[in-house]
Amino acid sequence: MVQTVRERRKTAPWLTPSMFNGDFALNPLLVFALCAFFILLIQVLTPGWTLGLVQWIAAKRTWAGAAGGAAITLYLVVGLYYAFSPFIWDHGELAVAAGAKMYRSGHVLYNSIQDAERYSTLYGPATFMIYGCGMSVLGVSMGACKAVASAAAVANIGFCYLALRRVAPAGLSLFATGLGALLILGHNWAAFLCKADPFILALAAAALWCATGKPSWSAAILLGALIGVEADLKVHAFLYCLPALAVFAQKAGMKKGLLVTATSLIVFWLPFLLPGISFMNWWRLMRIEGGSGFDLALFVVSLQWEAVLCLPLLLLWTVRSADPEKSAHSGQDKWPPLVLGISMAAALVFASKRGSGPNHIMPFVPCAIYFALEKWREAQINERLGLGMSNFFRLGAVTFVVCAVLLGGSEAARMISIQAKNNPTARAVCEDVRQIIEQLPAKRICMGYGELNSVRFTFYKMPLLAVGNPELLNFSAMIGYHGFELSDASYALIESKAVDVWLIPKDNAPFSMPNRYAPYADVFGERFRKVFAGNYEKRGSSRFFDLYLKRS
Repeated sequence: MVQTVRERRKTAPWLTPSMFNGDFALNPLLVFALCAFFILLIQVLTPGWTLGLVQWIAAKRTWAGAAGGAAITLYLVVGLYYAFSPFIWDHGELAVAAGAKMYRSGHVLYNSIQDAERYSTLYGPATFMIYGCGMSVLGVSMGACKAVASAAAVANIGFCYLALRRVAPAGLSLFATGLGALLILGHNWAAFLCKADPFILALAAAALWCATGKPSWSAAILLGALIGVEADLKVHAFLYCLPALAVFAQKAGMKKGLLVTATSLIVFWLPFLLPGISFMNWWRLMRIEGGSGFDLALFVVSLQWEAVLCLPLLLLWTVRSADPEKSAHSGQDKWPPLVLGISMAAALVFASKRGSGPNHIMPFVPCAIYFALEKWREAQINERLGLGMSNFFRLGAVTFVVCAVLLGGSEAARMISIQAKNNPTARAVCEDVRQIIEQLPAKRICMGYGELNSVRFTFYKMPLLAVGNPELLNFSAMIGYHGFELSDASYALIESKAVDVWLIPKDNAPFSMPNRYAPYADVFGERFRKVFAGNYEKRGSSRFFDLYLKRS
């Protein structure tokens, strides 16, 4: 069965962009334009209010800091609400958690094409190792993984504030950190999901904090280690640290810059020296995933987010310094902002791949805000606001703040609403799976798949893995292997009836979902369904699943 994009989206609304991003988040530049229109209208009716607001932000730092603190609190509330919620938003979270559990149990991290199992995704080894360590301490559950991701989300804000504090007073730094938190919230879930994203965000902020400190040899080693781990989370994630590296290199010199590079390469290769982690299998998987194609819609929305992130810096380039001997266009070396622009352009390539999105842009938030604050300080705007400030800047600055509040606030409300609506069902599905385990204590049980609309029920499989059942065929991994037939070993696994019970979403045809990637062919294929039907039959049902047992 092959579906068109329109048909696929009709039958699977959870896969459409509108479900991964709110209406506002899909058009951040449109939101900015609408805000600018209304603010300009208010400015015409009440001249001078925009100047007063910018003066208030700079002069009333305590109140500005309180406003930033409120934004950070909203960010943390949303993150903690998700951490304690049974609801799971993204199928990739299960792939990461299951992969971490399998590696922790002694299985390979990256399957080969010939393996019977297909649970590997293209995240780097550090992603699975971090969540595996979390499960070793907190137990095998999505709750443990969510706790680890939440810690990274908090660290992201902490390192961002510490880095910004080096170029601005405490109140202004807190205000700017709050704006960054709202922008990250504006993309919605990325900062809190049990994937690589929370750690990529946190390490990008940590790299900026490290780079803006004293340019010591130990700082060079630490920065290199952070960059190496970033690349071990996602192979392209080093891009998010390049602006910080540029800041460090211009202060520290060539020798320490080379030490950073050498350290990052060493750290990057270290996981591949461990047993069970094959670089070649990972590289082959990335090459397969790389064929998923270009998505124009994702390119456009990601480009909009890049433009929004760069707006504060671009606006500050319109401001003349209050000191005639200085200019906002001189003083600080322009290489770090230039490196930021180049890195963002490179990240846009990855953000535009099918299955990606603006979450690939969010780790640039700390650097974009940091460089804007440097320009703010350089132009001495915070001391002599009335000198050399253009109406264009005032309107743009106020518009940016209002836009960030709208993007972050609307998405926060939307995320909480989605969780509140879905938590009862998520809790019921988890309980259903636990009851099946209790009723069949000696059976080897695996989660299977049905049709695309019911795939969310399969997200709640961690109780199965917690009691020792294996992960054999993961949806996230399978859609990544588009164009590759299952191996003979996979068919042999079904024919040997190695699994006692398969859980299939209730009233669904087993393993009948199409791929989300072009040409949208079946994920498992007709041959697999025939082999499965010849070896398993439906013998009962629970509230959410049909139980397929071995044919006698």
